[in-house]
Amino acid sequence: MLRSLFYTTALLAVTKAVVVPIPDNGFISLTTVPDSKAFRVSVSFSHKSAEEDMPPLDTPMLDKISEDKGTVSSDADGWVQVSSSFGSVAVNEKTGAFRLSGPNNTVIDTDQSAFELSAQMTGLVKEVSSNSTCQSPSRGFDVTGGSRTSTCPDGLANTTEASCCNACDKDSECKGWIFATDDGNQGKNCWLMATIDGTQGNANRILGGNFPRPVSPSIVQVTLQSSSHNGDDIKYFGSGGGGDASKTLTVTKANPIVENKFFQVPYYFSTAGYSVLTVSGLADLPSALGTYGASWTSDGGDVTWTISTFKGRKQADFYFMPVQDQDETNYYTAMSEMTTRYFRLIGMPRKPPLYAFGFAACRWGWQNRTDIHDMLNKFRSGNFPIDSWISDFEWYTKQPDYNLPSQGTPDFTDFWFNNVTFPAPSEQLFYYHDKLNMRFGGIRKPRLGNSDSLVMARAKNWTIGQGTGGAAGGTRNLNYTLQDVQTWYSEQLPPLLNVGVDFWWNDEGESTYHNFHWWNVAEVASLDNSPGQKRFWSINRAFTPGMSRLGGIVTWTGDVPPSWDALQNTPGTVLNWALAGSPYVTCDTGGFSGPTNALLLSRWYQTAVFMPVMRVHSTINTVAPSSSVSVKLL
Repeated sequence: MLRSLFYTTALLAVTKAVVVPIPDNGFISLTTVPDSKAFRVSVSFSHKSAEEDMPPLDTPMLDKISEDKGTVSSDADGWVQVSSSFGSVAVNEKTGAFRLSGPNNTVIDTDQSAFELSAQMTGLVKEVSSNSTCQSPSRGFDVTGGSRTSTCPDGLANTTEASCCNACDKDSECKGWIFATDDGNQGKNCWLMATIDGTQGNANRILGGNFPRPVSPSIVQVTLQSSSHNGDDIKYFGSGGGGDASKTLTVTKANPIVENKFFQVPYYFSTAGYSVLTVSGLADLPSALGTYGASWTSDGGDVTWTISTFKGRKQADFYFMPVQDQDETNYYTAMSEMTTRYFRLIGMPRKPPLYAFGFAACRWGWQNRTDIHDMLNKFRSGNFPIDSWISDFEWYTKQPDYNLPSQGTPDFTDFWFNNVTFPAPSEQLFYYHDKLNMRFGGIRKPRLGNSDSLVMARAKNWTIGQGTGGAAGGTRNLNYTLQDVQTWYSEQLPPLLNVGVDFWWNDEGESTYHNFHWWNVAEVASLDNSPGQKRFWSINRAFTPGMSRLGGIVTWTGDVPPSWDALQNTPGTVLNWALAGSPYVTCDTGGFSGPTNALLLSRWYQTAVFMPVMRVHSTINTVAPSSSVSVKLL
């Protein structure tokens, strides 16, 4: 239980901050976070008075941190400033202007009010009356959750706004549509919705349709004007990404989301001389589609943040970190400094076990016990360096659960071994571990398949709806943001760990934004009831800030195709994801979703050996390249 409590969320010791009133009934709270040399700047349009403290928003992204009031000063022009040895922040109570400074220079200096409560939300309360869903779309908004139409559950690619809404008009189930003005290399840019639970701000989304729209959360918009660089000189790093976006380390916008092969976080480092992590109060709703309510965009100069707020607390939190010694000729040095301080804010990463840094052979398609025994022994007899092996579905079920009905089946096994591949699990895993010196990892899905377990989970409201980006299973998915789900799930794993499972491979969990985080919290807690001193390790298909402090958290680059383009994107993805807070990244060496060839596989191995974790994997129908193929290594 102690381990579970330690890993659940950030606990902050708060010294009363300086709260400053600004125009339009807003308040700004200023305080310091000394351990990461950061300032928390909180903006609220529901705060009551400057005499009342403004506590930080709760979020799993932050580690346990302490705050200090700093040195407070004010002047006759309306500026109220909080200073520390690493810089200062100031807000003007007359104008709402904002200023951020490092020890030697000012990096953000707005000449007008930087903070605004958007009035756009009032346009979302009414019902649109039209025969076409193309009328009166709401620009800059997305949904917080709902269900997609059965005819188009996975979204449409390469559409225009007009063709997206026309597709909705032609679909009898469709009540609303979402169009992405920037698909973020996700491959899809149009989603047809049968129901919509709520809305939130998103600078790169357009929402339309004929449905009674619930009251949207308020949108806080914050504009940050750089003072130390010309607009075209400013670059931004560290928001994550994936796919073709990995051909560059710089970004100009981010809409935080978790997807297969893609994630973004509400953080960046700016060569203007600061970095910032932004926290929204709107996150992890039961049916959220993997999004986080804090997005930003820039034209190369000013940055505009759009933050969704939740219920009556119209608050957004910014954790600003100004550079200590800005060297304009080498901002990579500053970026290194800021990444370290970012990790101090979200939690320093823990080391995986030693075997994690060896070679891991992963497979979807282990046939039976004999197949496993023969292949693993061939690794050893052939003197191939290998430290762990991983199994997809077939270690615990005879058939993948993709076509399982919503109610599941009575004979589906969620938490034990498949008697075809593991007829004697304790005996087999002892042999693989102690005789072959190989650790074993098993895939986990975020959902249930056993009908009795599903009846229980649904009665307790533990399940959520269809996610995005590969979170298959519909309402069979568990909502890991719930403490009761974490506790129950952690109680199911010790029998598997006690038999000999060493680590987990967490797949298809892109439902709520922090789903992978809380899923890992449950897995970490399960070690309390297991003997021995196993160091936690898990491989995950998406990442959010703060996960790396839970233990040996590794992120893999998703179901990438076996192509030269995907290989070319791999080094950039590793770097971008590390800057976003995920230091241990691996990939499906050779590509996952189709047949590879000997030359491509060889080159991919040559790349993967320099990655933090080296792992090979492929889909069930992929076979190894013929040994008769001759490869000339240049």
